[in-house]
Amino acid sequence: MRDAVESLMRSGPLVIAPRYLGYLLRALRGQVAAEPMPAPVFQGRPLRGAMIQDGIAVIPVVGPIMQRPDPWAAFGAVGIGDLRATMQVALAEPSIDGILLVVDSPGGEVAGVADLADELYAARGRKPMAAVADEGMFSAAYWLGSAVGPITVPRTGAVGSIGALAVHADMSAALEQMGIRMTVVRSGEKKAQFSPFQPLTAAARADLQAEVDRIAGLFIDAVAQQRGLAAKEIRAMEAGTFQGEAAVAAGLADHVGSLDEAFGAFRAQLDGGSSRGRMTAMADEKPGLPAPPEPDAALEASARQVAKAEILSLQQAHDEAKKRAETAAREQERKRAAEIHRWCAFAQKPDLAETYIASDLSLEQVRNELLSQTASAPFEIHGEHGPLTRRPTLSIDEIYARRREMIARSQRERIHY
Repeated sequence: MRDAVESLMRSGPLVIAPRYLGYLLRALRGQVAAEPMPAPVFQGRPLRGAMIQDGIAVIPVVGPIMQRPDPWAAFGAVGIGDLRATMQVALAEPSIDGILLVVDSPGGEVAGVADLADELYAARGRKPMAAVADEGMFSAAYWLGSAVGPITVPRTGAVGSIGALAVHADMSAALEQMGIRMTVVRSGEKKAQFSPFQPLTAAARADLQAEVDRIAGLFIDAVAQQRGLAAKEIRAMEAGTFQGEAAVAAGLADHVGSLDEAFGAFRAQLDGGSSRGRMTAMADEKPGLPAPPEPDAALEASARQVAKAEILSLQQAHDEAKKRAETAAREQERKRAAEIHRWCAFAQKPDLAETYIASDLSLEQVRNELLSQTASAPFEIHGEHGPLTRRPTLSIDEIYARRREMIARSQRERIHY
């Protein structure tokens, strides 16, 4: 998980709701459990994958959005490539009348989002599309959702967070307290300028701010085009979020309604605007004209089965990746438990192992706590006839000297482990 934290930090600006980013980082550090977001309830049952209902491809976009989702499967991450492939199948399949994106996502990485949003916006003329926020459509998720077409938001749902952010973790002070001083050797002034082992310089902070502003500019310009708003209006929102009617008033949504209501309204719109619907209306108006022939039921059913099979295959691939990630997470937890047992034995506190394993503490936090307890504990002097009653005390300098020695020894042992 530590590698995932570092990867997320190094990925540059993110387009994700700040509140969810805090949870994501806590989960990656082992402080809370990583869990996928609940599946939306569509027509009385959980929507766990893309499906075709009454000629509409209903495609869920639930969870954080990542370019390569496998390491984030424990969070139920949505892959940019998976979403692109699913949308391409739905757009190309003749039996699918329209596409409804069901979005409940805080956003995620920048990588791949801008290009996919452009592709979806360009596809508006190929087939009717719409999106519904059930219940949140933030940051990268709004970038994509606003690209497909009209947006419905429930009364308690929210949209927005149109902006970018970046996080830099400065661990230098914490390492200094542990008696560890990191030295970064680099070939250029900007090499490793965002290293977590040193504070941000003024120049590095300015560079990071410039990149955040650049990504935010791309995002704002895209939403302005996709929603027909002025860029200055969106900038004035200051990356805020809007619920229900307020989202409609701000121009970030078109209707207020639930997922089932959005689906029903979309189906009614398709029935009123499709060529089949217009031809039937004309036949009703002119009784002398023959009614248009009904489509071949067998061919239509076959085409729908093909589309279902292709979409299901994509879902199966996603499920397999999720299972691999869950297996890796269990193996990581097993290794964590083994390490905690080893450190508790080293600190002569084996009875604390199960308590630490059940806690939300990371392995690093457990190790530091045990080392701190060991370094500050009094000790007994034993003679031939048992322990003496005298318990020498240690000075502060002696305690920290012992602690540094134990940390150094633990690091050597960890390297050989």
